[in-house]
Amino acid sequence: MQISETTLISRANLLRWLKAPAVPKYPDFPSPVKHKQRYYWTTQAVREWLETRELLYGEHVPEIPADLPAYQPQQGPIVSGMASRIIKKFGGPYKLAAVLKRIDRPYSPVTIYQWTYGRGKGGRGGVIPPRALKDVLAAANAEGILLTPEDVAR
Repeated sequence: MQISETTLISRANLLRWLKAPAVPKYPDFPSPVKHKQRYYWTTQAVREWLETRELLYGEHVPEIPADLPAYQPQQGPIVSGMASRIIKKFGGPYKLAAVLKRIDRPYSPVTIYQWTYGRGKGGRGGVIPPRALKDVLAAANAEGILLTPEDVAR
């Protein structure tokens, strides 16, 4: 895999690149990017920080190891359909789960996300189950979210 300037690298691989026991605690060290509950750094941000350190303090800038594994965001088996449209209107599966919990009809964000999966991957093929759809419609009503007939159509 080719490592580009915008490649995301994990904490473990960052430490391997820097040959350090821990992430540097300098105030100017680049902030990580959060993706799916984990933190990653872009190679460009880290490289710029290292070059600044070299210019200011004469520190050696290590090269990126050739075999450094890069993080590749996985595209899930998401099917576009009713579930995706409705979940997007709520702002995502976590926000929909929070609204459903508020109206005493709790669903796990994972369950909500699985509605968007294809049937071959254990999902619902982009369709919200009828019983859950009643709860989602009640949540939309409680939050003042307008769901059109096109949103609810399969």
